[in-house]
Amino acid sequence: MRIDCHFHPNFRFWLKNHAKQKSAQIFKKFTENKIDAVIVTEHAFKRPFQSFKKLKSFQPQSSKTLLIPGVEAVTKEGIDIIVFSASEYVFTQKEIMKTWCLSLKQLLKKIKQDPKLHAILPHPFLPTQQGAYKNLGKAEFKKILKEFKLFEAHNDCFSALQNALSKTKLEKIMPELTQTIKKVLNSKTKLPKSIKITGGSDAHHIGNIGSYLKLNALKPNDNLQAIKSLYTATKRKMVFQKSNYNLAKDLSLNGMTAVCEFVQLYILRQKLDFKQSYHEHANSLHQGRRKFGKVNT
Repeated sequence: MRIDCHFHPNFRFWLKNHAKQKSAQIFKKFTENKIDAVIVTEHAFKRPFQSFKKLKSFQPQSSKTLLIPGVEAVTKEGIDIIVFSASEYVFTQKEIMKTWCLSLKQLLKKIKQDPKLHAILPHPFLPTQQGAYKNLGKAEFKKILKEFKLFEAHNDCFSALQNALSKTKLEKIMPELTQTIKKVLNSKTKLPKSIKITGGSDAHHIGNIGSYLKLNALKPNDNLQAIKSLYTATKRKMVFQKSNYNLAKDLSLNGMTAVCEFVQLYILRQKLDFKQSYHEHANSLHQGRRKFGKVNT
């Protein structure tokens, strides 16, 4: 079984037909790399529910890749946590879909109490506050590890930067940064036996799609089976695919995306994007009708 546990559609909703055109390219890459399942983990501040719906709606009938609903949530401390479910249930959880809402401990407690929800600790050694190790510190990080069952030991987001440091010999000048980047790509951290490692492309652009986690499990028939294999497969190996972009384009594209996401998260006001329940939708309609029918005196 091949699964990408960390993927961003990164749609530009303000551009007409962008989602449709990019979706066609996305599924083409999934098919080329024979990826069986993908956890769609758009950032909570980048319309994750709408992104999943669009991607799903444009999936070709010929595509066999399973799409697992998910979100890269942001805790009150600013730590990224991937939360997912077999169905779109995850999108109904407003506190998870809202940035800066739940603390890490509150989020993990909520997930522990709800069997429909699953969590991955992504890029824990990211050299920013989004990485759990940097944010929490060594002692607290070790404690919180025990609360996770899935740990992202492999993340392909820094491949271009690592190549740039290597080719320019800057890795010798910045050895600490180089080691941190290598730990994001391939973490060697000793983990509790109860934790299973995962990996993902963390791709935002077409040329970066293709990396996956290979499990000794049969090709899944549905999302539940894929998630079960993610917990139970005993042998797992990360397969990194080389970017289709040259180094300059790779660095500029992903660098600009990182800047834009920083602005979206820390500066722009975020609109809550979640899946309404039937009762919430009905109540919203009733409120709209009451407001529409109100007469000023």
